[in-house]
Amino acid sequence: MNQKSKFDINALIDNQDFINWILHPEKESSYDWEQIIADHPDKKEIDKVFWVVKNLQKEGRSLDQRSVSHLWKRIEKQSIGKKKINYFARWVAAASVILALSIGGVLLYQLKFSNSSGIDYHSIAKVEPTGNEVKLILSDQSEKLLKSNDAEIKYDKDGKIEINETESISDEEIDKAAKKEQLNQLVVPLGKRSSLTLSDGTVLYLNSGSRAIYPVVFTRKEREIFVEGEAFLEVAHDSEKPFFVVTNHLKVRVLGTTFNISAYPDDSKTSVVLVEGSVETLFSSEKVLMKENQLFTHENSTGRTSLKEANVLDYISWKDGWMYCNQKKMEDITTKLSRYYDVTIKYKDDNVKDMTITGKLDLKNNCEDVFKVIQSTAPIKYEINNGTFILSEKR
Repeated sequence: MNQKSKFDINALIDNQDFINWILHPEKESSYDWEQIIADHPDKKEIDKVFWVVKNLQKEGRSLDQRSVSHLWKRIEKQSIGKKKINYFARWVAAASVILALSIGGVLLYQLKFSNSSGIDYHSIAKVEPTGNEVKLILSDQSEKLLKSNDAEIKYDKDGKIEINETESISDEEIDKAAKKEQLNQLVVPLGKRSSLTLSDGTVLYLNSGSRAIYPVVFTRKEREIFVEGEAFLEVAHDSEKPFFVVTNHLKVRVLGTTFNISAYPDDSKTSVVLVEGSVETLFSSEKVLMKENQLFTHENSTGRTSLKEANVLDYISWKDGWMYCNQKKMEDITTKLSRYYDVTIKYKDDNVKDMTITGKLDLKNNCEDVFKVIQSTAPIKYEINNGTFILSEKR
């Protein structure tokens, strides 16, 4: 009997080693829990296990082995008298335990990250990154459509806008947008990229299918912007005005640094890669201080986080038109290629998704040329049907 066949959801709930691994994933365990979870058919219920334990941890309780055991005993106690205990009933009990232990209320993890500025970015971010043109949306909701594949937008210290070094937005338009703490929005569709220089000198490189919401001029004590999708940032140093990047699930605090943030709404994870300087990631009530060449990952559904050393080129090379792959899964590669080139990619053979590639892909080439390189180096072949790339295994 292999490992994964021994653990249905009820067995996992009762497994002390599994609970301890959730709390201390860096410690050795008797089982390969990462693989067991990856292969488990009921991932939604596993997510609930993480949710319960993580939320108890956020409440400040000591989650040592004794308290974890006590938690599950209390959950079991809720089901006394029932011959068959299904795991749904257990989770109703678990929710009751969490609420009972809460001091001043419990923060449900499904809620989005609450930013301290009070700005409702979601009400502003109504325009979807669709279509073929980059959209610059001023605070009066007027739009500028930019046809370039790599549009460049620059704000000077007074908020005057220059586009691709050839076009300027007149003072009249800026006055109409009321510079003081008025927010502009840059929406980048699939297949396009854009660079954005803010009024303080901070530079953002926005990847395909991304958006940034930001002040025309920073007038508050803190500089804050919102990012959805992927962005590489070179933050201008200002010790008196710390810089914050808000996403749907976490917030990053910097004084002056270079880093990459990936926060696509349809991805399961939000990640931050620090290239230079130092940043602090804030999520729920927790903080993580990062050092150079580190990757921070936040699993959006469970709240699990990790911090590890990373080769930053694997995460930032997109801004220079490259994709570095170090044993990267084809499923991850094609997700990025689909966004970068705005193409649909499907699999004829699902096992191709788990194949890995090491090397670098030149994204300055067209999409078919990239797949020709992949086909020449891996046991993968492609065909194009009505504009859709279909991947299969070479046989």
